[in-house]
Amino acid sequence: MRTNGPFANDSFYLLGMRRLVLLLVPLVIIASCKSDDDEKSPEDRYVADLARAICVSLEPCCTQNELSGFDQGRCELGAAGFIAKGVDGAKARGATFDQAAANACIEGTSRQAKACKTSGDDKELSATCGRVFVGPKKAGEACSSDGDCASSAEGRGVCSKNVCVIAKRGAVDGSECPAFDCAASDLQCLLDNKCHPLTAIGADCPGFTKCVNGAYCDASGKCAATLAPGSACTKNEECSTGACIRGKCGQNALATVTPCTGQSQ
Repeated sequence: MRTNGPFANDSFYLLGMRRLVLLLVPLVIIASCKSDDDEKSPEDRYVADLARAICVSLEPCCTQNELSGFDQGRCELGAAGFIAKGVDGAKARGATFDQAAANACIEGTSRQAKACKTSGDDKELSATCGRVFVGPKKAGEACSSDGDCASSAEGRGVCSKNVCVIAKRGAVDGSECPAFDCAASDLQCLLDNKCHPLTAIGADCPGFTKCVNGAYCDASGKCAATLAPGSACTKNEECSTGACIRGKCGQNALATVTPCTGQSQ
């Protein structure tokens, strides 16, 4: 039976059309993928990229901490959810997104993760990541949290007694706080509103007192040296690595129970 139409019996035409379809299908798929990514906001891309920077190198760090069952997809999903909460909070406060700071934060976090370290292990990187969202309030304006306050060239913005102030860098023993950033100089702000050295090992550590680096405030209320990896522990701050994992100080603080195994801590 003969089929009607000018190309009905043209086998070369039909073959050409099949080839054209085969060529176009992957292009359509690629185009649709690109459009999906293009539709993401810069903040959404930051969330996904930061989660990936943490998780892509995490498996060896989990192995160091004797944690098995790592799944990168699950890790990225969980990390993205956690990061997104912070992003949503910043956006709700009216904070401005800084793409340059975001790029530097992602790059630095990736570098740290490859060494099984957190971004908090690098002071400069931690400060950079803290500038990804800039608070909308200037010094002197009302606030409810540090995240409301914009930083300046002199220092970081903090909320003190519901008013934004700039905590300047360069604090020394005796500097007024929060007018000066005690923590940036490895000092602590005490009840007299002045910067003082961190509390020495063996000394009392009441209230919000901070012990010297490499020490923590133990159950007796005194600063004690942090514990080595493998030591028995009950809290993260007891460990030199900053991670108490299933009753034992971990080898690193990046790879903890939930991102490594998907289980609760």
